[in-house]
Amino acid sequence: SEGQMKAGDLVKHKAFDDLYGVVTSVTSYDSAFGERIEVLWTYDPGYGRHTPHHPDRLEVIRESR
Repeated sequence: SEGQMKAGDLVKHKAFDDLYGVVTSVTSYDSAFGERIEVLWTYDPGYGRHTPHHPDRLEVIRESR
């Protein structure tokens, strides 16, 4: 599907100007919620922390190969 994120994608959080991270996993939930994207952020305050996000909050900068 369009905009499907996958592990290894470089993403940017839409609410922050330069908060970048790498998708580590995509977990599918029930259709009401959709997917939860686990992101490993590349710098503080989130450096080394995996946090879950709804895909609508994230923008793919570069897809994994």
